Amino acid sequence: MTTTSRPLQSCLLTGVALALAAASSLGAAVPSATAAATQAPSRQSSAADPARLVIKVSKAEGCGVNAWDQRYAVVVDSPVLASRGIYQVHGSDPQHQTDAKAADKLAGKLEKQGCVVYAEPDADLHLADTQFHSWQFHSWDGNSPKASGSGNWKTQGATEQLGLAEAQTRSEGAGITVAVLDTGIDAAHPALTGRLRPGYDYVSDDADPADVATGVDSDADGHADSAVGHGTFTAGLVTLVAPKARVLPYRVLDSDGNGNVFTIAQAILDAADAGADIINLSFGTDSATQSDLITDALKMVYKRGVVVVVAAGNSGTDTPSYPASLSTVISVGALDEAGTGLATFSGRGRWVSVAAPGTAIIGPVPGN
Repeated sequence: MTTTSRPLQSCLLTGVALALAAASSLGAAVPSATAAATQAPSRQSSAADPARLVIKVSKAEGCGVNAWDQRYAVVVDSPVLASRGIYQVHGSDPQHQTDAKAADKLAGKLEKQGCVVYAEPDADLHLADTQFHSWQFHSWDGNSPKASGSGNWKTQGATEQLGLAEAQTRSEGAGITVAVLDTGIDAAHPALTGRLRPGYDYVSDDADPADVATGVDSDADGHADSAVGHGTFTAGLVTLVAPKARVLPYRVLDSDGNGNVFTIAQAILDAADAGADIINLSFGTDSATQSDLITDALKMVYKRGVVVVVAAGNSGTDTPSYPASLSTVISVGALDEAGTGLATFSGRGRWVSVAAPGTAIIGPVPGN
């Protein structure tokens, strides 16, 4: 299937193209497209929990996990980032396990301790546009996906706005790996077959990052599975722009478009370890809700030369979106259908790096 849409994530056509050029200029070593991605170690839970915390501990002498977990009345849930001094924990006091405010106070208390670099709730991060239930689906016709009234996938108006034909005479992304951290992927879709590296599902904790409905309404908006297909759609835009690049699919969001800080940070770092040149993030939150852990992870991969492309959000205001407003990423806003101005729903302001087609975009969704 293909679908037409007006999601901000569609503007990543130019974001990815820009990032591909930037990654190529870095001259980074790229592994074989058939190399297996680093699999995520098991953890207790990938679901966001308002009483769960993430904590970074100093590597100074006397600050090891055995020295502080009992001292500060916390229990380690997951040590998978322990090599970086980062842990997922919860308070051993029953009140800290059920009361988000009490857990937040515990985080503040922990941050005052000498061994703790930062402590924060393991908060939610949300897909910028999850209204997939309102999008019209269309059928795939052989090698030419069609969308009624919108033209062909490969010749849609956005490709002309991008000057894609000329750009692809210079590069089609050969040797580049783009990690798509999203709702997963339909690995059997004709737009993606032969263009994928082995991925991982951080939500279900297995090696099958399938983009499927699970009956989840995690944001309680009355629409279960409202983000199904988003990861497949985004990956399809990568292959449209860079047909010779390889996509590394990491499922970090549930079928309703929600994920949590600890899992996403783990996937960002794993993507860099797996050799990703570019990491695509289509989620975020308002600037008032920021994560030291996500910021830390993005700094780490930035220093390694990885280009991170982030959706600027669908607020329609100049209020910065997080993590798009960080200086370590390329944030992408959306143009209107004519390409002459910003779409009304796009984030805007000096914190937005570039703008690109983001209205009436055609892309693949699960199913042939």
